[in-house]
Amino acid sequence: MGDYLIMKDQLKSNNKEDIDWDIVPLFPSLFIWWNTVGWEENKDKLIKFVYDERRKDKKGVEISNRGGWQSPATYHKNSILGEYVLNNLSKYLNENQIFIEGTKLDLNNLWININKKGDYNVTHMHPLCDLSGVMWLKTPDKSGNITFRDSTQFQEFILQKTISKKYKKQFHYFGDYDFYPKEGRLLLFPSHIAHLVQPNESRQDRISISFNIRIEIPEHCLDPKSK
Repeated sequence: MGDYLIMKDQLKSNNKEDIDWDIVPLFPSLFIWWNTVGWEENKDKLIKFVYDERRKDKKGVEISNRGGWQSPATYHKNSILGEYVLNNLSKYLNENQIFIEGTKLDLNNLWININKKGDYNVTHMHPLCDLSGVMWLKTPDKSGNITFRDSTQFQEFILQKTISKKYKKQFHYFGDYDFYPKEGRLLLFPSHIAHLVQPNESRQDRISISFNIRIEIPEHCLDPKSK
């Protein structure tokens, strides 16, 4: 109720005319992406490191990957991958004031994914964390988009099938949503949202690194009197 009253006050304070109708997108899930700083200077070094690590452990692990190679999730510490991701997280999130002052983000794991032709990742989520992320290192054309699935897809099935294309596009009101994997780009998303990686249809490797983040909420936010 409070947010609705604020919205009405803002309309009045901006001297806007009364409106007869509106569509209000409530309870959105926030996806944050940016092109990382220092990508061109570090690209070759990061990709070389990935292949060096695969040579040390050719078997890897199998979790969501079907085919391909996935590393253990231990590269958040003492690796150039973890250092690169941490530096970019700190720079972008702080400079753009994405979180309130005092919020602490803990990068608690990071792993490597290499998908060859035909390899893919099945639908999955990342439990026991708050934010998850992916950064793409090598993405030839048709190497596989990442697809996210709306958690309310079942409940809102009829609405999502019948809302007009105009408003679907305006409010990103889809049951599924694809992000194209661009080299050097980093994407953050809520960990509870189901997602998959489509098959690699190219003849080259698709390389990405994935990670999870725990958020430590500032103490003043836990005060019942705080807003």
